[in-house]
Amino acid sequence: MIDELHFNRSVTRLVDMIKNKNDDEFLDPNAGQGRVEFDRINFYIGGQTRIFRVHSDTKVSAIKIFIYSATPQNIGIVDGPRGGRKLGVNGAPIQCLQIFVADE
Repeated sequence: MIDELHFNRSVTRLVDMIKNKNDDEFLDPNAGQGRVEFDRINFYIGGQTRIFRVHSDTKVSAIKIFIYSATPQNIGIVDGPRGGRKLGVNGAPIQCLQIFVADE
């Protein structure tokens, strides 16, 4: 039950971040590539609350893919293609979803 509730709150925060934005936009329209933190978000994974950094160069379309494909049971922490540990679905990262573990 806590998984569902916590998951829904976190997804709602992501939805708020992408409101009124086009799929091809970054969260911050002025963002270049890099590790500029846009926000922080929590997800309940593996029985504990984990903190993630949402980077400003995260694509709106990637967040939509995450929202439509993620469930409390299939989200997890995965290795990113260029290093770093990030939020993933079904054991794989989502391209352009720049949401990295902040509490390691």
